[in-house]
Amino acid sequence: MGGRHVLLISAQRDVRSKIREALRPVGMMISFVGRLEEAERFCHDGLPHAVVVEAAMGGERFEPLRAAMLAEVPTLAFVQTASEGKSFEVLNIADRQFASVGRDGIVQSLPGAMLYEMAASET
Repeated sequence: MGGRHVLLISAQRDVRSKIREALRPVGMMISFVGRLEEAERFCHDGLPHAVVVEAAMGGERFEPLRAAMLAEVPTLAFVQTASEGKSFEVLNIADRQFASVGRDGIVQSLPGAMLYEMAASET
């Protein structure tokens, strides 16, 4: 996973900090944006290898952006951070599976969720 680029969409500083802590040991490059509009502008210059989106930013508001990203790169990996909990689970949204990690389990579970998503997207 080293050298891969991740876009994090989160307005919460503590979530960004936890994600940075979780992904630092695996050598991923991280870009942060606080709003969906910023994510759209960021992606105009090229897509990352993966997107981590805070659950509060996801849902119906996020789906058009996610669909546009997948239209350009069908294998793009997505991970959602849930607002609470510690678990790592796989969700089915819009006919696609992707990983979700509870906010309290980001440091422990996010690297595994990223590995899962990236491996699944390469098959």
